[in-house]
This record gives sequence, C-alpha cells and structure tokens, in this order.
Amino acid sequence: MTVDKSVQVIQKIISNTIEEYNQSPQSKTKDGDGNEIRIVHPLDIVDQDDILFALDIAIKETALKASPVSLIETSGSTASELRRLSIDFYIRVPAEPTIGSDLDIDDGLAYAVTFKALGQLWSQYNEYEQNGDMIIGTYITAYRKYIDNLLSGSTASSNEAYVRFSADGTDWHDGYQNGDIYISFKRIETDTWTPAILFVGSDGADGADGADGKDCADTLFTALQDTPASYAGNAGKAVVVNADESGVEFGDVTSSGGATTFLELSDTPASFTADKWLKVNAAGDGIEEVDAPTGGTVTQFGDSVFFDDSSSSPISLDAQTKNSFYIYPDSDLEINFIKFNDGDNDTASAWFGTIYTFFLVSSGSVAITFDTNEVIFGDSSVDLGSGSANTNITATILRMYYDGYNWIVVSRTVVTDYNP
Repeated sequence: MTVDKSVQVIQKIISNTIEEYNQSPQSKTKDGDGNEIRIVHPLDIVDQDDILFALDIAIKETALKASPVSLIETSGSTASELRRLSIDFYIRVPAEPTIGSDLDIDDGLAYAVTFKALGQLWSQYNEYEQNGDMIIGTYITAYRKYIDNLLSGSTASSNEAYVRFSADGTDWHDGYQNGDIYISFKRIETDTWTPAILFVGSDGADGADGADGKDCADTLFTALQDTPASYAGNAGKAVVVNADESGVEFGDVTSSGGATTFLELSDTPASFTADKWLKVNAAGDGIEEVDAPTGGTVTQFGDSVFFDDSSSSPISLDAQTKNSFYIYPDSDLEINFIKFNDGDNDTASAWFGTIYTFFLVSSGSVAITFDTNEVIFGDSSVDLGSGSANTNITATILRMYYDGYNWIVVSRTVVTDYNP
C-alpha cells in the first residue's frame, strides 16, 4: 500500500466522523446572545503532518509486535536495528512514511498500520485499533512456523509473505483492487490460506469521491453489516430494530396516536372559553384559562417617569401604569420593578406582552444596573461616560419586551457625548 493511499483512507474516515458529529446535538451550543455556535471537535485540527506522524508511530509499533518478512535483516546488514530476533536476524527500522512512497511494511500489515494510526489520532477510534490488532494477530499466526524456521537457520519454502484480497471472500487476487473488503494470509507451514477477514468498512472504495461528486460507497447505510442490503422496494418505510434485536430493518410507518389539536394535549384546557387568556398555572406544570388582566392594558401607555439625583438606590419603577422611563441619576443606581396584582392573585413585575422603554443617562462616575432577580435575555448593559456630570455623558436607550416572566431586549442604542 502506498503512503498516499493510507493517508487518503484516514482522511476519509476522519471526514465521515466530523460530518456525523456536525449533524448531532452534541456539536451545538449557544452563546450569551442565544446564537447557535458549533463546538470544536478534536479531529478538526488534524492535518496531513499529524497523519504521517501517526503512521510513523503505528508502523514501528506493528513491526515490534509482529515480525514483518520484508523488514527481516541478517547480521552484517547496515540497516538500523529496531528489534532483535536472534543472533543472526533482526527487524530493521521501517522507513518514515512520506507522500509518494510505499508503506515500508508487508502489504498484509498495511491496513493494520493504517488502523493503528487512527487510534493514535483519536482515542475513540477503538474499533479501528481492534481491527488492526486482529490483522496483526492473524499475520503472526500465519507466519509463526515460517519465522521460526528462518530464525533457526532452516530452509524456508519461501521468503515471501503471501497475501490475497477479495471483494466477496471467494474470488481472490494477489494485489489490492478498488472494491476489496477481505484479506487472507498464506499459512506457509501448511500451504493453506487463513479464512477471509473483513478489513475495511464495506465495499473497500479507496476514499476518492464517486462519479456524482459525493463520498464513495463505503459510507452508505446499506453497506453496514447490521442494516438492510438495499433500498429497493422500501420507499416510504422507516428504520426499525428487527425482532431478534440483532440489527435494523425497513418497516411500515405506524401512527404515533399523538395529539393533533391544542385541546388534545395533556397539559392544556379541555375546552375553549370565549374571551379568556392563557397563562401558566400556579404549579408551573400546565396552561390554564384566566380572565384578562385588569388595571391596565397591554398597549403602549406613553407615560414617562423622571428621576434626578435625589432618588435613592435601589429605585422601584411602577411598570403597572408606566412603560417609558427617563432616568438621570448623579450616583450609582439599581433599578427594580414594583410587584403588583394581575387580577388573579399572582404577582408579576410588569404587564406581559408590553414593550418598555428605558432612557438611561450615565456619566463615568455613575453606574446604572438592573435588579439581579430580573431575568433579562440580551445585552441590557448601560454604557458609562468617561467624565463627570454634563461632560462626556452617555445615554443608553433600551427597549425590552416582557413575556410574563422574563425580559427580552428588543433593541439597545448608545448615544455618546449626550448633552441634555
């Protein structure tokens, strides 16, 4: 196997892993403003140099575990020694993998090296590590007698490591071909072949894109061992676990019997009542119908409240009858909201469905903050000026919507060098 081929296989497996990760909920989170962002995956930073380094480690590890025929040297050779086998024989240090060259190891161990390299790149590639170890184990078993004879000085029947490949496990050929997924080793001492070993994903495609520009076929769902072999005749069917729970199969889609209307839900009213309002119940576990709030409306009130330097902190704003506030203190100030009865014996900090406007004027010596008990989504910070009162004064205009429980910042405007 060439180094280019091995790198290509590794890059494809990594690409498939990242693509699957990007489609999972674990790859997404939200920032402070509620915007969805992607969580970095450990494989995002892996490049070709990392892959070549991992291959170098893997090829040396494999040479230490097995006795690759192509790496066996006799005493008197000038090659660097990696592993001493006997007085007369040793395993030389395999050449460092470089693009454009062959992997310096028996073809039968090439995929073992490739899979072991994947394990070096990411700890969760355990399945590939296991496949690599299986190939190494089979190789050792197949050539144990041959290696023993070689080390003892006996004449071996051959000094070649026989390997064959197949796409179906029955039709074999000496060299790897695109589509091969099985590998087998020649037992030299018995002149027989080992059973077929599945060594790569599904159809053995070499990692290059297909004719349609998409990933090649060994990423197909139908190529897995525990899935249906074909989509033909299964249009409109769903994937379900089979009866013996050993895999999945295509089955008919059945109705879930779920609710189709609002009233059929288990945590909503059983019927509609004209002119009633919906709100979360006192237990916080369902929706109920209530009378419309009294003492105010959910429209803009258009009133204003002014505060000067005589106001004490914290101040309480009457959000029941006012929805526009102009605040211009000369000292640090905390703002909270008067609690009021909404007509149903429940307290609230403002009228839900209403947009409130706060015109907050501050200088560098005055800080304006909101009560920490108020839940505010969005940037509600008040910019400070850099000088004393009436010098470099900054005005922050906040428009916030109250949804019955939380505040949501609709807009935030900052005016610098404000001079009222």
